[in-house]
Amino acid sequence: MLNLLTALLSSRHPMATAEILAHVAGYSDDASIPARQKRLDRDKVALRRLGVPLQFVPEDEYGRSGYRVARERFFLDEIRFSMEEGIVLAALQRGLGEGDALSDDLRSALMKIAVDSPLSEALRESVSEQQVLDPRQSPARKEEGRRLAVMAEAVAALRPVRFSYYALGTGEERIRTVEPWGMGYADGHWYLVGRDVDRQEERVFRTDRVRGKVELLPPGGYRVPRTFRLFARVGRKPWEMKEGAGRMVRIRFVPEVAWMIAENLREGQTFAADPDGSGVLTLRATDPRALVGWVAQFGPDAEILSPPSLRSLLVAHLEALVGRYGG
Repeated sequence: MLNLLTALLSSRHPMATAEILAHVAGYSDDASIPARQKRLDRDKVALRRLGVPLQFVPEDEYGRSGYRVARERFFLDEIRFSMEEGIVLAALQRGLGEGDALSDDLRSALMKIAVDSPLSEALRESVSEQQVLDPRQSPARKEEGRRLAVMAEAVAALRPVRFSYYALGTGEERIRTVEPWGMGYADGHWYLVGRDVDRQEERVFRTDRVRGKVELLPPGGYRVPRTFRLFARVGRKPWEMKEGAGRMVRIRFVPEVAWMIAENLREGQTFAADPDGSGVLTLRATDPRALVGWVAQFGPDAEILSPPSLRSLLVAHLEALVGRYGG
């Protein structure tokens, strides 16, 4: 079929059946003409099913009839970028040096764009320069890339997976069997969402905490729930993970960090700035302990104002840290 497609694309005129049977490799062997004709008919159907615009021309301007591929419908239009878009591509290429698990694929795509599309010379050189100078992926990132490929296949084929997972809360590695529903990228990490078979409940797994290989299991006959929405799960903060109404929490931040909080508000959050540069963040938390862990990272720069029960939980959390590391 590839030989046939190449011949039709390179021919300047429609190719008659006799011409194809006589000159195109794969149809010009010693088999009988009916056998080769049957082979050609089968491949024409297959090419059309693949989306190739294969046409039969009854008669062209020179009186010739035969098959052709409509080149204007077969090839993609040239991709053109504005100067601003080119700058974004160059910046993206530079950022890939941080070693994302998919950076090899992204680098390859950007190099093709740099070669095939009319970027300015300076931008084209910038992309090429980053391709050469950026550090290569670490072995750990390449291994994560392989795990992502297996997980993506599992999501597409509705096949369970089994892997060892490091739980940040307990510090333990445990084998998990998961029926994957979807994968998403948020805040610099890939996540797998699905049903944990052993726990009989929905769970979200950060893929860089998977250890070793991901085992692709035989199809399990499960279905993704109709109500499932990937980005209602991926990208949520730890204190938003539990179901339920939750409670409203008010947190005061000192001026040195308040501006960062104000510039990175999420949906449903509000920030009230004070004249001295400090401010109060208001948000809803369904998992109070997870929120306490986040607030504690700011040390003396953050203070829970309400509710009192959450403020007491933060105090207990900090006292436990002092007791463990105070010496």
